Amino acid sequence: MKSRRFRAIVFDLDGTLVHTRQVYPAAYAEALEPYLGRPFTTGDLAAMRAATEGRPLRLLAKSEDFERVKRDFVSAYMAAFDRLAEPWPDWPALLRPLWRLAPLAVFTGKSRETADFTLERLGLAGFFRIVITEDDIERPKPDPSGLAEACRLLDIPPQDVLYLADTWTDLGLCRALGAPMAAAAWFRGDPRYWRRWFAPRPIAVFSAPEDFVAYALERLAE
Repeated sequence: MKSRRFRAIVFDLDGTLVHTRQVYPAAYAEALEPYLGRPFTTGDLAAMRAATEGRPLRLLAKSEDFERVKRDFVSAYMAAFDRLAEPWPDWPALLRPLWRLAPLAVFTGKSRETADFTLERLGLAGFFRIVITEDDIERPKPDPSGLAEACRLLDIPPQDVLYLADTWTDLGLCRALGAPMAAAAWFRGDPRYWRRWFAPRPIAVFSAPEDFVAYALERLAE
């Protein structure tokens, strides 16, 4: 049976290119606690089920205070990232052969400021032709419009673009758009996350970036 071919790859950022699970609680707490006058906990964050970076800020800050709180958050994120982020050290070397074969892009729920900062810190900014953030679209994640915009700018139909991401929310937006998704499982502590037999599944699940890159290199259309 002939392997499925792809013409481009779009990457999620958090949970895929870098592990930021400790970064966000610290940054939200530093930005929001002075504003709220109370502690902001990981339980607060989990209850919001936020698919984008800005959602907790919009839910908790008054509209007239949002820009100030957002600036405080961005500063807190940058400081927390350098202390707490867990990057996968080999991504620059792993992306290079993919970059030579096909266009690469990013679609993320991060803001423009934190996405650009993160890619620069990881040494990955030069690999991506397009970066779509929550600031670039009217309907951010879990809506598929950001991935659709990446495909439009790449001038490649969604069915020919592989999205590498790490959550069921990402899988849902891929299915809505008709785009294939590969699951990045290397930062997840629970291997059972992708074993929901009753639900639609990604086309493949990978436990290490090296395995994903080997898979993609075999399937990128020349």
